[in-house]
Amino acid sequence: MAIHSIHCPKLPWMIDFHSTAEGAILNSQLHAAYADNFTEHLVNLDVRSQTPKVRLTGVICTLGPSTSKCEVLENMMAAGMTMARLKMCHLNHEESKEILANIRKANDRYSKKIGRVYPLAIALDIRGPEIRTGYLKDPQVQEIELSKGNPISITTDPAYEEHVTADMIYVDYQKFNELLEPGDYVFIDDGEIRLSAREIVGSVIKCIVEEAGKLVSRASVSVPGIPIDLPNISKKDIEDIIFGVKNKVDAIFIAGMRDKRTILEIRKLLGKEGRHIMVISKTDCCQAIDNIEEIIKESDGIMVDRGALGNELPSEKVFLVQKSVIAKCNKAGKPAICSTQILESMITNTRPTKPEVSDIANAVLDGADCFLLSKETAVGEHPVEAITTLSAICKEAEAAVYQKQVFADLSDKQLTPIEPIYALAISAVEASLKCNAAVIIVLTTTGRSAKILTKYRPRCPIIAVTRFGHVARQLHLYRAIDPIHYIKSPEAKWEKDVDNRIQLGITWGKVSGLIRAGDAIIIITGSRPGTGFTNSMRIVYASEFDALPLQKK
Repeated sequence: MAIHSIHCPKLPWMIDFHSTAEGAILNSQLHAAYADNFTEHLVNLDVRSQTPKVRLTGVICTLGPSTSKCEVLENMMAAGMTMARLKMCHLNHEESKEILANIRKANDRYSKKIGRVYPLAIALDIRGPEIRTGYLKDPQVQEIELSKGNPISITTDPAYEEHVTADMIYVDYQKFNELLEPGDYVFIDDGEIRLSAREIVGSVIKCIVEEAGKLVSRASVSVPGIPIDLPNISKKDIEDIIFGVKNKVDAIFIAGMRDKRTILEIRKLLGKEGRHIMVISKTDCCQAIDNIEEIIKESDGIMVDRGALGNELPSEKVFLVQKSVIAKCNKAGKPAICSTQILESMITNTRPTKPEVSDIANAVLDGADCFLLSKETAVGEHPVEAITTLSAICKEAEAAVYQKQVFADLSDKQLTPIEPIYALAISAVEASLKCNAAVIIVLTTTGRSAKILTKYRPRCPIIAVTRFGHVARQLHLYRAIDPIHYIKSPEAKWEKDVDNRIQLGITWGKVSGLIRAGDAIIIITGSRPGTGFTNSMRIVYASEFDALPLQKK
């Protein structure tokens, strides 16, 4: 997805194998990328290969108490945050307005620092049909420790909604006590906490803590294997969606998508004013898996919620859903987001566990476009370090993708005849691979040309230049796209305007270190103004001229 080229300091534990002459044996795993078969590809992977300068995968960060200050948000953008996420189940509209104002203030300040508009996207995470706990009784306490073996009760009595303690948990589904029988399990906070029901007395369910953990306000609640009668879109969901439209957010994440009907309802709610807002569906239940084809078709992207899926399926099955759903998204050209416990250990630690590193790398190899950090950035002690760590892992994994096979799989299956823009995109990506291009520069109005290019997974970044801010921000959801919001007024002569936009892309490539003198550059443009006319490709080589000043906001 998004590429970030600002140089962040390395963490102490990151060993730089390619810092010496003898370490730079191979350039970003190129030898492995063009191996004759997959086994040879694996054989040719080299631990001392040069690490790419930029990250192709996007990073979505959940905002919270740890990330409320402008300075922290600026540092997060410098480290590689490409989208900010607000969880509406934890926020009212007044709080959300304050956070949105803070994000945009930080974005303005960061844009001035780097000399161009930084297109930071903003997403609202809408609750959807799910059950949540109430609020902790003490507002000064962020979490309560629940110890294994301790008795605890669950109630649906609204009197406890803002009085959750280690002895009594409120849940906001009034029929919850009718669902359970003694012996049933209740999962809280994506399964971090597990309770066993022992006795149901009226609106109170008496339980025992089977799996200890830390309880926070508004934690998710699920009961595996038991269908829950909840509306697809609640009254609060509708209010939150309208709030998002009024405040011009770029995307809406929706939990509990069971089929395409919910997506169509949301499209109606967005209306004409919100038609540009992306609808991202969460794959978090078995019904979503059963209807995934139609959900992908109607959605603008998919989030694989591994935490929620782990409550619905045996844990050993979750990786199959991840691989299958990401592959389906790659095939459809829709962004796939991987979420839950990405760098869970870094909520309190400054470095990740080895399994977390492997998990992230394998998701990149699967084809994930983005990662979603939740507690790591919302309440974690090291939000900037978490982003920097994720970026370092992604860069290594992106270089290790078997590009030759990926491109063949995605391009060879196209039924002919195909739309000209697809033929052009396939040719451009193949050309970029053959001449080892530094970047692909594409001029786009709606973002469609850039999205089609990234579908075929080039190894190099795609610098997408657009006049529309919402297009630039939303392109951050797609792997390999580095969007530029072009803010200068159009030239009287269209050809001159095209040259100016191309030059801006080249200038940014040079300033950010993506392009050096002599590098091959693929340039994609149209034959006339407007949408739907992208039809030409050029291969040029970067000159040694100094980069021009970037556009100021």
